[in-house]
Amino acid sequence: MSGLLVAHEVDVSQKINEIPQRAVYGIVTDGNLWQFGKLIEDVFFQHSANFTIDKLSKLYETLEYLAQLVEQDEDNLIS
Repeated sequence: MSGLLVAHEVDVSQKINEIPQRAVYGIVTDGNLWQFGKLIEDVFFQHSANFTIDKLSKLYETLEYLAQLVEQDEDNLIS
C-alpha cells in the first residue's frame, strides 16, 4: 500500500464534491495497515504514521479524531 492510494482516493472524492476548498479526508487499508490523508484544493497531506490493527486503541483514537475534524469542517461550512 502506498500514500498514492490515499492521494488518488481523496482527489476523486474532491472532484465529486465539486468544492476544492473543502477538506477531503481519505483512509486506505488492507485490513491490517491503515493510512490517512487529507486534500485541500491541490495540496495533499499524508499522515506520517502508518497504523496497524495490532494497536487497535491508537487506530480507534485516530478514527475518532478524524470524525471530529470532519464535524468541525461541516460546522465551518455552515456558519
